[in-house]
Formats: sequence, structure tokens, C-alpha cells
Amino acid sequence: MTSENQIARVHVTGGTRRTGFRLVRHLRDRHVAVRIGSRLARTPFDWHDSTTWRPAVEGVWAAPVSGGIR
Repeated sequence: MTSENQIARVHVTGGTRRTGFRLVRHLRDRHVAVRIGSRLARTPFDWHDSTTWRPAVEGVWAAPVSGGIR
């Protein structure tokens, strides 16, 4: 749990899609640091490549899933 003074880093899987984009915007409006989970992100995340999972969520506090497995 973080205090009000701390900024939590949240990984949003599907953060470039419709629901994920809204979630990212909602969190950023509240000054929460967000890492977008996407194959094209700075730190890529791909459901079908398990080698991308750990680097994508390393250092995050929470990881809501906004999309789903396709």
C-alpha cells in the first residue's frame, strides 16, 4: 500500500486499446505513474511471449488487465 505522498507505478495491459486508454487517462489525471503494456511499448509486453512479462511488470505496484487474451 502506498501513502498519499508516493506515486504508484501501474502497468496497464492493453493500455493503447479503447478501455485501457481510458484507464490510463484516468490514472494519469490522478498523478499515478502508468506503464502501458503493449507489444510496441518502450518495454514491450506480449501475452504470447512469456519472456516479455517480467521486464514489463518489474517495479510496478499493480497490473490491471483492461483487454483480454486474443
